[in-house]
Amino acid sequence: GESEEHIREALLRTMEGHQRQILGTLTVEEIYKDRAAFSERVRELVHDDLKDMGFQLVSYTVTHIDDENGYMESLGATQTALVKREAAEGKSRNEAEALKKVAQY
Repeated sequence: GESEEHIREALLRTMEGHQRQILGTLTVEEIYKDRAAFSERVRELVHDDLKDMGFQLVSYTVTHIDDENGYMESLGATQTALVKREAAEGKSRNEAEALKKVAQY
């Protein structure tokens, strides 16, 4: 039979190949914002290959997305800043409305 290391490498190459295939069809924003859809596409693509190798994918979750240029980190920081700004604007609007109501009474 095959050595455990050889099997591990074959499985890793199979998973990496399918991930690269999917990544090539998505924008960075799509990957960042919808990890669940990416994971599902990987599961769908690897199913038959792993089955042919005598394996079954039980679980696959994307836990970290990164790139060499820091784009993903910047994208996350931009999204965080946007959410914080929108929250501050909403709070200001609510406070202004509350002051109007108090002024009316």
